[in-house]
Amino acid sequence: MSELEPDQDALAARIREAAESSAKCAPVGANSKAQFEASDDCWPLSTLAFNEVLSYEPTELVLTAGAGARLQDLSTLLASEGQMLGFEALRGERATLGGAVACGIAGPARPYRGAIRDFVLGCQVLNGRGERLNFGGKVIKNVAGYDVSRLFSASWGTLGVMLHISVRVLPRPECEIGIALECGVQDALKRMCEFVRSACPLSGAAFVDGVLHLRLAGFASAVAAASTQIGGSEVSIEDGPWTHLTNASHAFFLTGMPVYRISLPSATLHLDMPGSWLIDWGGALRWLATEVPVSEWLPSVTKVGGRVLAWPPTRADWLHSGDAVIDGLQARIRDAFDPNGVFI
Repeated sequence: MSELEPDQDALAARIREAAESSAKCAPVGANSKAQFEASDDCWPLSTLAFNEVLSYEPTELVLTAGAGARLQDLSTLLASEGQMLGFEALRGERATLGGAVACGIAGPARPYRGAIRDFVLGCQVLNGRGERLNFGGKVIKNVAGYDVSRLFSASWGTLGVMLHISVRVLPRPECEIGIALECGVQDALKRMCEFVRSACPLSGAAFVDGVLHLRLAGFASAVAAASTQIGGSEVSIEDGPWTHLTNASHAFFLTGMPVYRISLPSATLHLDMPGSWLIDWGGALRWLATEVPVSEWLPSVTKVGGRVLAWPPTRADWLHSGDAVIDGLQARIRDAFDPNGVFI
């Protein structure tokens, strides 16, 4: 029996108690995503006790840790072996592994390395009946059929409490630099598409304050060749916008104006709508700060296949896709994991 077993049993009992009394529960780690909470009227189920690294195989690029393990501690461990987490998580300096997976919000490297769910290999969870379930495994090729463990990424704790998670990790790049190019928004979007098509070693492409910022990462020779071809001014990674973009903490978000998160195909031309723009994910994620009512410009976004969320949205906003088929499928999945509606 592991040292975590008694805590798991206590959480399971708490979930069963909530089901019997029609109470609501929500998994909570370091509470670094508090701005997204939909309600305070629930029982918090803390995962902070599950903070151990259960296994780490550098040669296999696989790490298994408790959901309460802090990303900062995991990053330090991985760095000692020349490796890193494959994703940049919101509030990564405070966040836990479980919280990062549960919210699924990834930083500027998302289009180039993959979504957080792409790094999840397996997990152990407690469902809405207080039952302990295991999904996936601890090796990269371990699943035949649908990988259920990935359902827990971006589930916002509505399917159950994650106890421990296995993730694929990456080697740290040999070289990483930032490049700044002054240009207009239309030119920035065009260049971002060109860089992707040219197999440029991108790990970030964003248009911020009239400047196109590129982050290159990989072998030193490939980064040097791409830098020479692109031109512009070299900017240190620390002086670039990357951390502020990951955390949505850039000055753009602090003006007091309503901010909207717009997801749409990266090749979409610039949407000529009044307000200030910040563009990330090579054009696939666009932020708009505007006083103009949503009803006046929303049709222009939906026409090109975009989705709009007011920032910061509630967890319910994140989970509501607006597509009847997808929302119906999500509801059936939730009923399977949480038939008593314990998790909000």
